[in-house]
Amino acid sequence: MRKLFGVAFGLLLCGCATHDTNEPSATRLRFTPGAEPHTAMESMNSAAWSPLKPDPSSPNRKLSLKARAGIGHKFPVHEEGGPTLFEVSLIQGNDDSLVVEVRSNEGTQTLELERNAYVPVKVAGITYRLCYSAVNVSSTAGFSTTNKAAFIVTAPRR
Repeated sequence: MRKLFGVAFGLLLCGCATHDTNEPSATRLRFTPGAEPHTAMESMNSAAWSPLKPDPSSPNRKLSLKARAGIGHKFPVHEEGGPTLFEVSLIQGNDDSLVVEVRSNEGTQTLELERNAYVPVKVAGITYRLCYSAVNVSSTAGFSTTNKAAFIVTAPRR
């Protein structure tokens, strides 16, 4: 009888310990070229970006910018109010890696970017770092794909 009571009590406790599966969690967006747009930014037929500016989370206040671009889109890299230093053009890619062209007065450099890995590129004697960045959204957003890849570009503080 004790054994039966112990098993029943154990099952009751196990049932109480289950987690509510309706709680939001983070989901990584998968870059899927040609995917249906889910947001106004994804509906744009161009890239979206910010200028290079001091990164408050960086101990040495390096410069950084964030951009989102689809296949065939390009974005300029420049400091706020300054001239374009170079352009980044997304040539091809998938969820794992991207091929980009970095175009400047010095010519064109072709780079392969793997997700979350920084790749150095030298333009006008300055080494910039480009990253194809993973993006997470709440599982309650209702979608898990995006037609725009996310980029981070960093530069040393001048």
